[in-house]
Amino acid sequence: MKHSSLAHRFPLCISFAIAFSLVFLCAAKPVAPPAEKPASKTPVLADLSSDEMVRRALEDSLYYDYEKWFALFKDKVRELESAPPTLENKMELMKYYFFLAGLYTEYSHTLAFTSKFSVASVKKDFGFYIKRTKAIAQEILDRPGLGEAHKADAYLYLGASEGYLGIFEYGAGNFIRALVNGFQADNHLEQALEIKPELLDAHLGLGIYRYGNSRLGGMGNFFMQGGKDRRREGVLHVERAIKKDALTRPLALKTLVWFYISEQINPKNQNLKPPHPMSKKLCRNRAVQLIKIFEDVYFKPGARDGFVGNKDLAMMKAIQYVLDGEYALAGKEFENIVSIAKYLKQEKNYPVNPQLIATALQGKLFCDLMTGGSSSKGKSRRSCVKINQQIDFLDGGGSFVDYDFKKIQSEIQDVFHDKLTRLSGDLNC
Repeated sequence: MKHSSLAHRFPLCISFAIAFSLVFLCAAKPVAPPAEKPASKTPVLADLSSDEMVRRALEDSLYYDYEKWFALFKDKVRELESAPPTLENKMELMKYYFFLAGLYTEYSHTLAFTSKFSVASVKKDFGFYIKRTKAIAQEILDRPGLGEAHKADAYLYLGASEGYLGIFEYGAGNFIRALVNGFQADNHLEQALEIKPELLDAHLGLGIYRYGNSRLGGMGNFFMQGGKDRRREGVLHVERAIKKDALTRPLALKTLVWFYISEQINPKNQNLKPPHPMSKKLCRNRAVQLIKIFEDVYFKPGARDGFVGNKDLAMMKAIQYVLDGEYALAGKEFENIVSIAKYLKQEKNYPVNPQLIATALQGKLFCDLMTGGSSSKGKSRRSCVKINQQIDFLDGGGSFVDYDFKKIQSEIQDVFHDKLTRLSGDLNC
């Protein structure tokens, strides 16, 4: 079978942030990020600690509320850049540089960046702030007499920035630099935890690294991890970040849901039965449980006026429903993605990838065919034409889901393809 993904890329899975949110590969026409509103100098925001700011900013990003945080973090950066170069000021500046890079990461994910679609200005700003993070972290570590607590924090942000840069370099075709950054990221995150085990966010980075390299395999895993299968180890790192309420908990929840969805279709798990933790049944149960936790914790009904939904949540639910054969429910989630994309374009004026709506509509058509094909009314020549058109669409490189890892996206596409092929056979198309 011949498919290619909407996102033609094979990253090394060495990012500190969510594994499926950012690979910057090619430029588009420069489009500015959301218009920045003046930061409100109120105790509610400006006087919060840096940790509390990033926690709130990440939660707001789930509701596509970026503008005030871009403005506030940039205000903080300007203040700290003008302040005396004390150790504490440098530590804070390092954090805010990284927060801005992370915010641009989440924004790029909202815009549905792929290898064929990106926004040049967003790429540029991300690159600037993540490189500044790495430079200041290294500068801090080079200070004589640095205390252990400061050293651990500097290693955390150094490893995190190297993880991001590894993906950036891979996307630019700089494979050696990507490998070097990835290897350094792993080492520095481990060093951070050795010094300060309570740095929970390091577990997310290590979890992504351990799981992703093992899942994707190939030469990357051979060079990075000696070819070892460390999927379970990676999963447990991310589980710990969730259970201990790390600052990056919403990102960890999304990451882990996709890990467990991925394991349900992983050919390596085909013959595994419970109580093996990577068996299809247990992975399915945990994915469903985590989706519910993510929804219950962050998306209480009526929490935000005018909010139409989160497309990450809708996509996770849609794919899990497809795996479960709940096609009507999956179809509703694909419809939700269309509504969310239209909201982002029309109400938020975000330069969203135009393929996002087209991809979701194909997913909805798939669900309609699967639902109608199982009924007597669905057994028609017209259904066969549509089914075969979708099979041809997939074989020609089309996609029902935007996913950053080519190997795993191909496996997800195989699920859709196999279901359509079986339906075609059942209807004697």
